[in-house]
Amino acid sequence: MLIGHGYEVSGSEQRMDKKEGVALFTTGAYLVAVPTEISPELVAEGMAREIVHRLQIMRRSAGFDIADHIDTFYQGEDYIRGVMSNAATADYIKQETLSRQLIDGVPEQDVFTESHKLGGYNILLGVK
Repeated sequence: MLIGHGYEVSGSEQRMDKKEGVALFTTGAYLVAVPTEISPELVAEGMAREIVHRLQIMRRSAGFDIADHIDTFYQGEDYIRGVMSNAATADYIKQETLSRQLIDGVPEQDVFTESHKLGGYNILLGVK
């Protein structure tokens, strides 16, 4: 119904154009438009969550107790270094992995390390 005019749109009169960055869903008389573009901040948050996941697996593999605090080493491309050094994502990674610090550099000799490819980026992670 057209607002306030009492006009109903029939099925043959309905038209929806695709718009980049928006997904449209219809059910009965309802139409829902959902934005599909992902912001750089959301991408960085997703990368931080994936790094946390990998570090949690590494903690287990290295034999750390669930309550042990660790030092985390990393080496990676500029994007990875940006995620690891950004205040919000770094705090999240440290909190979730019980990391005292995130160290950008070559892991020491006695550090449990693994290489990963995350979102097309190479990263070397180490836990001690």
